[in-house]
Amino acid sequence: MAYKLACIGVTVQEWRQLGIEALLSKEFRYARNAFTHIRELNFIELCETAEEMHKIHNLNDTWLQSEILAQQGKFKEAASNYVKNKMLDKAIGIYIQLKKFAEANDLIRKHGKNRGDGAPLLDPIILIKQAEYERDSGKWKEAADLYVQANKFKEAIEIYGKRDNLD
Repeated sequence: MAYKLACIGVTVQEWRQLGIEALLSKEFRYARNAFTHIRELNFIELCETAEEMHKIHNLNDTWLQSEILAQQGKFKEAASNYVKNKMLDKAIGIYIQLKKFAEANDLIRKHGKNRGDGAPLLDPIILIKQAEYERDSGKWKEAADLYVQANKFKEAIEIYGKRDNLD
């Protein structure tokens, strides 16, 4: 009864903030309860993942902070936090999920590996994901060109052949 009375008038934002603070403090039970109260399924899953990682002594605070930022829709801040803490692959993953391939390639150009001649190495995985997105969006020529850049000639030939565009 006291719990129910204490909950009267508490806003969703206050529950969310309580859950985030509890999660950052590794108080997983309280975090899960707060997120359950407001039915934030993504945060509940994050609580469970973080708790499992904590149990096996594999919870990285930077990862947790960045994941919370991403769950809040602060993708640029999350990616920046990952980059500052040498987790470039996670930052690139955020941009790929958002279909922001130019930003993912920019991160690789700024912080990624270089080829032998000093030019940045564009990740073929990003090119393939972008090609798949372009193909699914009906932009066949752009998709085929990206497959060629990623050295996936078979896929490019299939697209050109299906569209009778063999130039």
